Amino acid sequence: MNIFLSGGSGGIGSEIIKSFSADSDTVIYFTYCHNASKAGSLQKDYPNARGLRCDFSSRDGLLGLISKCSDIEFDVIINNAFSKIILEKFYATDWEKIQEVIDVGVRSAFKLTQALSWSMKKRKKGHIINILSSVTLGDPPAQVIPYVMAKYALWGFHNALAAELTKTGIHVNAISPHMTETAFLSELPEHYIALIKDSLPGKELLKPCEIAAMAKYLVSNQINGVNVPIMSARS
Repeated sequence: MNIFLSGGSGGIGSEIIKSFSADSDTVIYFTYCHNASKAGSLQKDYPNARGLRCDFSSRDGLLGLISKCSDIEFDVIINNAFSKIILEKFYATDWEKIQEVIDVGVRSAFKLTQALSWSMKKRKKGHIINILSSVTLGDPPAQVIPYVMAKYALWGFHNALAAELTKTGIHVNAISPHMTETAFLSELPEHYIALIKDSLPGKELLKPCEIAAMAKYLVSNQINGVNVPIMSARS
């Protein structure tokens, strides 16, 4: 089985690689941008992982990545890459920042899925998983407009894609986790994270392995067209 995973060097991506690497017949092609050291460690620890460096904010970089992967028949595509959450008030936010977050998280998902799912369509089987967010499930947090807008755009893409591919044999699903304990949150102040934790039933953030386990579950089953919310209930 060939898996394409965007955003593989982050907390969630690393756990997805770890989870799927248990199967020696699986090859995982994952992207990374700045964290070459982490990408190298992942390839060392998991011999069936293949790192691909790409800056998704660059159109040329994205097209170059697609060209490198065009001859590979993928069985699974997991769209996980996204920009870090930055706390910023509405009146201090400019459109250029919003566009960058959309380019990294949404344009990449659209272009990669469009290019790499062709072989799935021909074979009439495959899995596409979009990593969304709990911000699309209810009232979103304040002061993170670029992140919220981009996640809603990705959610719209997911819904449209699921509707269009429903009869092709390709299974399109999404995972919407609540705030997860990763370096992705490194730009947020501690008091902001504490407020989020206090609002959760278990008063704890999710662990990346919980999202990875759900991704593996979706790939292992014939579920189609769902958006799975995940919230920590640990006490």
